[in-house]
Amino acid sequence: NAQVVYEAQAALDEFDYAHAEFIPYFDPQPPLTTGVKDIQASAYKKADGSVLLVVANLSKEDRSGEMKINLARLGLTVAKAISWPDKAPLELKDGVVKLDVPRLGYRMVRLGR
Repeated sequence: NAQVVYEAQAALDEFDYAHAEFIPYFDPQPPLTTGVKDIQASAYKKADGSVLLVVANLSKEDRSGEMKINLARLGLTVAKAISWPDKAPLELKDGVVKLDVPRLGYRMVRLGR
């Protein structure tokens, strides 16, 4: 489905990911951890401190649950979270956000101060 790829690329471009440090899901200190099966997340961190998490669901089933953002690894002490690119507010408490991630899909979360 090419449209999904175009939409994802547009969201990344809007964040200006090309000028950000990439932190992969397999980093020794990953940007996000969770007990939710088949969920992985990588991040793009910009010099201004803003971060874009790309949370992927590798399962053929929808997944939902709490996800712990590694704020220290991302250089944040506190953060606000919004869904990206729609900019809907997300509740973030003590670095934990609850997300629904569609099967074989992804969610993007923008973090900032």
